[in-house]
Amino acid sequence: MLAAALDRPPVMLRLDVPADVETKLVSHRVVRAGGQPAVVAGGVARAQALHFPTAPGTAGHARQAHAWFYLPGLRGLHGLPGFAPRADELPPLMVLLYGGPTSHAGPAYSTTAQFWTTRGYAVVDLNQGGSSGYGRAYRERLRGQ
Repeated sequence: MLAAALDRPPVMLRLDVPADVETKLVSHRVVRAGGQPAVVAGGVARAQALHFPTAPGTAGHARQAHAWFYLPGLRGLHGLPGFAPRADELPPLMVLLYGGPTSHAGPAYSTTAQFWTTRGYAVVDLNQGGSSGYGRAYRERLRGQ
């Protein structure tokens, strides 16, 4: 199975599930690791869930969209100095869109988000209408379009 974490790249695991799961422990071993995070310890930007209103649907019902938001880090890649906006300005924002429509972005470690946040950018990974993970009505928003 593939297992993802919030603060490091995914790994491939082998799970050994005994026939009598209730009385025996499930064990695992890492078959292949996705590498080490390229970000210094404590510098990993963690995804925060965002929900925001969007244009009403065809029947005039209120709708919302979903995204994952990453704040920029103040520590740089491999210990290099980080980047931060001046005190009187907000950081630039990078908006990520995937090729969807029936997939979704999740909160797991993202090398793309880490690349930009270590350079002072805020990142939004958008799950536009049509994305999976938010119910059937959300997934079918793009049907016929």
